[in-house]
Amino acid sequence: MKIELLTRNVSKKADILTFLANQSGVQASGTVVEVPGLRLEISNDYLLFEIRSWDRADQIVPLLFSIRPNVYSPTYYEPYSEQKLLITTRARPITDIIPELSAIEHLNLENSELAGNFEVKWRSRDVAVLARCYLMVEGEVAVCRVKFETINRETEYYARECIENIVFHHVLMPFCADFIRMEEPSVSGPYIESSGKISLLRCSQLINNVNIQANLEYLPETDEIKLVFSQNNYISFREQSGESSYNVYFFEARVLTSELLSLLCEFLDLTTLEIKAQMQNIIIDPNQLVKELGFQKDHEFYHFSRNNGFRVVYNIKLGLLQLEKNIDLTELNVDREFVVNSIIAIHGQMREFLSKVKDCAV
Repeated sequence: MKIELLTRNVSKKADILTFLANQSGVQASGTVVEVPGLRLEISNDYLLFEIRSWDRADQIVPLLFSIRPNVYSPTYYEPYSEQKLLITTRARPITDIIPELSAIEHLNLENSELAGNFEVKWRSRDVAVLARCYLMVEGEVAVCRVKFETINRETEYYARECIENIVFHHVLMPFCADFIRMEEPSVSGPYIESSGKISLLRCSQLINNVNIQANLEYLPETDEIKLVFSQNNYISFREQSGESSYNVYFFEARVLTSELLSLLCEFLDLTTLEIKAQMQNIIIDPNQLVKELGFQKDHEFYHFSRNNGFRVVYNIKLGLLQLEKNIDLTELNVDREFVVNSIIAIHGQMREFLSKVKDCAV
């Protein structure tokens, strides 16, 4: 999937950069800022996004909306945005797309060709944002142009609420093949992760250490060197400005031993390890969420959370469940064996919790 988004409203630059600065894996070079799934090019006259995942689009599109007084009724407000979007993605079967269209301009089933349009609307009381979508499909590729319009006007409160109701992936669902699998929840993790920067000397010392029982690989496509312990369990290194950035990733907790942890703390100066997991496209009844799974309403409007050995946050709007636990490694004379056993225990508890949540899903 590739979503190209252009806006000339450069006044949004501060909001966007503040949002991206709080994301993991952010990298900036000159006028380009990148996070996983998103690349932003900044100019004096425009902001150009290249977005590779629907959840990133869900985050960015509402941020580019503002509200303004209506030209004919200054006491009322309306949402507006100058963004233009072009979406290129793998298409659903044409026969599945046809019922989603409001108008068909061209259809050739024999050659897998389709052109038409549809609309998606988000409303709050008497104000709405309408996404007019112009779609072309040829073979397995879909290209869609999206234009946003405002319908009617309302008080400032309801205009803001209308923007908060925007869920961009509703635009993608009628034609994007990725959403065929949204009927089933997708699970990532739990996994153990840490990242940071070290000197190139420390990098070579760790790789050359005789006690590191791992295979050494070089991946030219990503320009990184990896210590691979087994499938989905590795430490990767990349050169950046005379330093080495590293990423520790263990999908299986048993790979992490007390001896290995000691080596990583010595050579990588690890201060924390994070245990994470994520479940997308998960719909849970709010009553089950609170009464059976032990969640409480969080201060964020769409968030429910619980803390029982690790933190869990469920975004009821996005259907997104995130689990996280930070392990502090900075204490002096810390018992490495105890830390490793704790990590393995939490890793197992997260697996059990994800299974329990999946059983409760609608």
